[in-house]
Amino acid sequence: MRKIVPQNPLNKKIAVEDESRSVAFGKAPAPVPYTSETNIYLVGMRASGKTTLGKLLAQKLSRPFLDTDDVFVEQHGQSIADFVAANGWGAFRDAEAEILRSVSKSKGQVISTGGGMVLRQENRELMHRSGPVFYLYAEVPVLVQRLQADPLQDQRPSLAHSSLEDDLRAAFAERESLYLGVAHFVLPAVESLQDTLADALDKLQLLARVRK
Repeated sequence: MRKIVPQNPLNKKIAVEDESRSVAFGKAPAPVPYTSETNIYLVGMRASGKTTLGKLLAQKLSRPFLDTDDVFVEQHGQSIADFVAANGWGAFRDAEAEILRSVSKSKGQVISTGGGMVLRQENRELMHRSGPVFYLYAEVPVLVQRLQADPLQDQRPSLAHSSLEDDLRAAFAERESLYLGVAHFVLPAVESLQDTLADALDKLQLLARVRK
């Protein structure tokens, strides 16, 4: 099966909802005021490394870290897979959006979001106007490999009761333009973790300088 994305995503032009709102790949001027009070958002497919990077970024910046999926599980007392099985994806997306609205009221956090957070326009608009948004990009084969090695894989709900790879390809095709449309910066998630962290910190420093 032919890959649906090229090896270098930075060479690919993809239409976004409103090209005047942001420039993906980090070439735009400061999109939002960036201070120690500004929230930082991480978006991307599951297994792209949002939580791992987010924790390191929060540690480096001395900020609180939270993962919206973890907040969901804590609030509802059950896994996302169990909740979706009982209530459906629509109910989960409603709860997910409410969590994003709630946690975004606090300031100065690093927030890792669920892979489907970008599916709703209200979520994209909230993140885009509230703080820098980083999109962690990785190709589907990389995501498949990571998930197959994940002991918690069984707790992740399938989107269409298909194979893991087909599930990821379908989700990626639906979400790719949404990730790029909301993101102020793209971070290749196949680099070493320390390189990705350094890249994110460099971009935040750029925002801080532009702000002065």
